[in-house]
Amino acid sequence: MQLLAAGGHGSPPPLVPPRWQIGNRATAALLGASIQRDGAAPGSLTQGAKPRAKAASKNAQTDYASYVDLVNNFQELAAAALNQQGVGLGSVKFGPDLNAGHRRLLNEVRSVLVARTRGDRASHRSAAAAWPALATKLLKIVDEARAQGLSRAPLLAVTDDIALIGRIYLKAKAGTNEPEVESFDAYKDAYNAIAHLLWAYETGLGEAGDGIVREEIPKRRDIAVPESIKKENAKTRNALSNEVFGTHLTARHRKVLDRLKAALIAARSEPAGSAWRGVATWRAIHADLEHMLDRAATFGIDTSSVLPLFAGVGQKLEAHWAAVHRDQLTMGLTAERTDEEERTEKIVSSMGPSFAAGVKETRAIKNFKHAL
Repeated sequence: MQLLAAGGHGSPPPLVPPRWQIGNRATAALLGASIQRDGAAPGSLTQGAKPRAKAASKNAQTDYASYVDLVNNFQELAAAALNQQGVGLGSVKFGPDLNAGHRRLLNEVRSVLVARTRGDRASHRSAAAAWPALATKLLKIVDEARAQGLSRAPLLAVTDDIALIGRIYLKAKAGTNEPEVESFDAYKDAYNAIAHLLWAYETGLGEAGDGIVREEIPKRRDIAVPESIKKENAKTRNALSNEVFGTHLTARHRKVLDRLKAALIAARSEPAGSAWRGVATWRAIHADLEHMLDRAATFGIDTSSVLPLFAGVGQKLEAHWAAVHRDQLTMGLTAERTDEEERTEKIVSSMGPSFAAGVKETRAIKNFKHAL
């Protein structure tokens, strides 16, 4: 990938050089965002998940609280293992809302992590052998917690921690479905890909003004997207499609980046529904992208230049969808006019103000009947 030099206003964000060595500081700074039942605590990295105001039942509230405690307590265990080489594992106090199954799982995790701190190799081998099965259970918990409505940021951190504990702390073999371990090279490629994709979208056509058709209107062959917009959209789509990702990406990151590329391409396409597909996909992966940028910074990558671009593109995608939606509502309520009708209206309107007013009234009545 060709690296871009840092520039001033209007320049693309600087990309990460291909050779940049860091120590173990990144792998040590692991503890992700904890979940706060009452919103974000002062100084917390991100706002955690909140219980739903109206849970379906008392059991649903209890289940949610148990998942909150499990996610937070697991991250405390992960921090003690990875940041402190196991010191403090025994002092982690589990939350009061854990159900029996979740408490049992956390005790199993703690037991395996403590075994790694013992001096004999037999304990180390036993802990490494036990981890793949525990990792599978934990990943299942992540999926269940997501279904319960917990925010994505802590769950993404837990997923990262599962891989790091297995590969770095326990030296265990990866299980079948275990996530790949994080690395500087992986985040370098992820950051560069995000920067390139966002910049390609940002440098494309700006939002069209009122009255300019941005996207095809269903069942309205008489309303066309201007050729100038089609040409600029095609140019942006081509730039996005030609972006090649680095070879060090994890499978999870590559999947998110593929969806980002698809979202941006959709937002610069003309078929009906494209703007919605773009913004819906962006919303679905927004937390994943934020997490990737946060973790890239933890690994020593300066992400400051891409953060304003990230926020700006998100705002533009939302604005584009809102404009397209407004166009569809407005134009969809008008009756389709044939070329012959348009020519006739122009001729009649040119005959004088009273004739022009009559044309407008006739068109308004026709549109009203169409809307009904």
